[in-house]
Amino acid sequence: MLTFYSGVFGTALHFTAAFGTERNYLLGLSGVIVGLGEISGGFLFGFLGSRIGRRGRAAIVLVGISLQMISYLLLFLILPTDSPLMETSKSSYVAPNKHVAMLCAYFLGFGDASINIQIYALLGNMYAADSAPAFALFKFTQSFAAAVGFFYSSVLNLPAQLGIVAGTGILGGLTFCLVEWLANRDDKRTRSALGARIL
Repeated sequence: MLTFYSGVFGTALHFTAAFGTERNYLLGLSGVIVGLGEISGGFLFGFLGSRIGRRGRAAIVLVGISLQMISYLLLFLILPTDSPLMETSKSSYVAPNKHVAMLCAYFLGFGDASINIQIYALLGNMYAADSAPAFALFKFTQSFAAAVGFFYSSVLNLPAQLGIVAGTGILGGLTFCLVEWLANRDDKRTRSALGARIL
């Protein structure tokens, strides 16, 4: 996901000739709007952190992934298939629309914020005693995946790249839900065992 919204998305907007003279403007504006999505997601989940903890983080991650999937579908429809690779005047399934593209930028940023905040919170809770190695491993894995993404982004067309980020996003969301469920189950077992010892 990081590679897509930080590199591929803006490039695809810029290379889509149907945006005309606004292409350079949209390239910069999309980065700003992704950032606004990140900030608003962080702001929202920062203030609702206590409520989220009680209801489970999986719901927030699923909302973030859903917003990103909507964004991927819309981008698939409005951008030409070769737009990440070269300047193109090819047609897309639906006429390119700058407003839809900027909505997608916001969804990408908001979805990324919702997912990352919950990952950080889960890691912090699971490894409270020694969190540095857990965060280092997460950042290593994220950076490695981004490097692989930047490598394939120069050779794969838009549908292939969207398929990869959608597939890994769904897999990551399901994996997050499983890890949170296992962590909550273990936490309940520990609390009930401690309660039995106290009684």
